[in-house]
Amino acid sequence: MNLIKDECRKLGLITLPATRADLLSIPEINNLGTDSSGLPLAYSNSYHCQECDQSWVDTWSCAADDDCPECGSAISPEASELLIPETIQTLFEILPE
Repeated sequence: MNLIKDECRKLGLITLPATRADLLSIPEINNLGTDSSGLPLAYSNSYHCQECDQSWVDTWSCAADDDCPECGSAISPEASELLIPETIQTLFEILPE
C-alpha cells in the first residue's frame, strides 16, 4: 500500500485508487476507453494467424488471446505495447485489475 501511496503522491492524486479501473479519473487513461469489464484499454496487441496468414491489431485491458477474424483460431499476441503514459505506468502495474 505504501508503494501505491508513493506513486499517487508523485502524480498529485489525492484519492488512492484501489484498482486499475479507478485510474479512469485521469484524463490520459480515460481517453483510452474501456473493455467490457470497465478496465482501461491499456494494451495494443498485435496478432498473426499461421493458419490463414491473417494479421490484426486489437486494444484490450491486457495482453489477451484473441480469435482470428478470418478462421476463428485462438491466437496469442505476437507483441503487446502498453498504451498507458510512462508517468502512470508504475502505478498501473502495481494496482490489481
